[in-house]
Amino acid sequence: MISTQKENELTKSRLTTGITYKIYTNIFYFKKKMAIFWSFMTVFTSVYLSCEILQSSSFIKNTSHYSNNVSSFTYDLLFSWLIIYFLLKQQFIASQKISDNILYWIFAHLGGLGFALLGEVPFLSGIVITKNWWKHLPLKAIITIIIIGSLILLIGCREIYNSCKDGMFKKSLRNILIVILSYSILLSILIIGEAKDIHYHVHHAIFAGILSIWFIDWKNYAIMIMHAILLGVVVEGINFYGIGELCLFLTKNKVLVTLQTSLFIFIIFHFILLCLYISSHLLK
Repeated sequence: MISTQKENELTKSRLTTGITYKIYTNIFYFKKKMAIFWSFMTVFTSVYLSCEILQSSSFIKNTSHYSNNVSSFTYDLLFSWLIIYFLLKQQFIASQKISDNILYWIFAHLGGLGFALLGEVPFLSGIVITKNWWKHLPLKAIITIIIIGSLILLIGCREIYNSCKDGMFKKSLRNILIVILSYSILLSILIIGEAKDIHYHVHHAIFAGILSIWFIDWKNYAIMIMHAILLGVVVEGINFYGIGELCLFLTKNKVLVTLQTSLFIFIIFHFILLCLYISSHLLK
C-alpha cells in the first residue's frame, strides 16, 4: 500500500512538472493523453533543432555528417517527426500519464548532442557496426563500449523486472519482434530481387530506436533517463545522416525491380494476408 502510494506520488510529480504539458491543455485544450503525447513530440523537435546548431558549428567536422542544406534540414525534420511519432505510439508513452519533465528534456538533449560530440573523439569515430566490426577497434574504444554497454544492461535488467511485475513485458517484446519481422521482410525482398552484395550496417539511430522500446516502464528515473537518451540519439542520427540511418541492409549495386518480381511479392503478401484472415475466423 505504501509503495503504491509512493509510485502515485512520483507519477503525479512527473506530470505536474511537464514543461509544455500546460501549454497543450490550457491553450490548445488537448485532453490529458493527447497533451502528454505532443509534449514529447515537442521535446524531440527541440532536440533536432539543437543538433542542427551543433552540426552547423565548428565543433563537428564536415565529414561527420551529410551535406547540411536547407532541403535536408527541412525533410530530415519531417522524417524525425515520423519516426518519433511511430516509436512513441508503439511504446504507449502517453498512456503512462507522465509528461515531459525537466529531467527528460535535459537527458534527451544530452543524448543527441552528447552522441554527436562522442563521434568527434578520434578512437570512437571509426566505430562502424558491420561484419567483424569489433576486430578493428582500439583498446580505448573497447573499454568505452564495455562501460556504456554494462550501464545499459544494468538498467535494462531493472526494466525487465519492472515490466514483468507490471505486465508490460509482452508489450515490449512484441514491439521489438515487430521491428525484427519488418527488417526480415525487407531482407527477404532484397534476396528475392537478387540484390548484389547484401551486407548489414547497424546505424546508431536504428540501434537506439529499437533499444528504446525496452525502456518504457518508468518506475524509476534511471529507466526514464535511458529512454530520453536513446530517443535523443535517434533524432541526432536522422539530423546528421538523414533517412539513410534506417537502412539496415545495404547493397553495392542497384538492380531494377522486374514485373515478375513485383507480381511475386504482391502474390506472397496477399497469400499470407488470406491465411491470417482464415486463421482469425477459425480461432473464434
